[in-house]
Amino acid sequence: DDAEYDRLRDAASHEADLRGRCFEASKKAYNEGNGALAHEKSEEAKEHGKKMEQFNEQAALYVFRANNASCQPDELDLHGLHVDEAKLYTEQRVMACKQRREDHLHIIVGRGNHSVNHIQKLKPAIEELCQRYGFEYSTEQNEGRIFVKF
Repeated sequence: DDAEYDRLRDAASHEADLRGRCFEASKKAYNEGNGALAHEKSEEAKEHGKKMEQFNEQAALYVFRANNASCQPDELDLHGLHVDEAKLYTEQRVMACKQRREDHLHIIVGRGNHSVNHIQKLKPAIEELCQRYGFEYSTEQNEGRIFVKF
């Protein structure tokens, strides 16, 4: 359900805000000559950063499993993932496909409907990944899907 995904992403965003505040407090303390407080706030910021990463990893795994549960064996659905997460899941899936001697994959990148200004973020990132690995790829009739041959 979307509520759990939203909860995890919101928690990650909250931790990111706290991290930013702690880094600002650390900088302020340092500039005021209070090295001990600066160090303390810097360490707090790092902890909030770790929590943010954990919440984002949980959200990514949650949405990935939910979206791919009903996919065909040669499909990969990246909806709901951040760009770095999508690249990681794509690389893992391609390696698994190659180990099974499969030669293609239909990657669902979406049309960017949920992105700022409806600009696709996943598609160019996955296309760049394909170029880097030398895979042939093309946009399918549904422009939110990429056919990749390796």
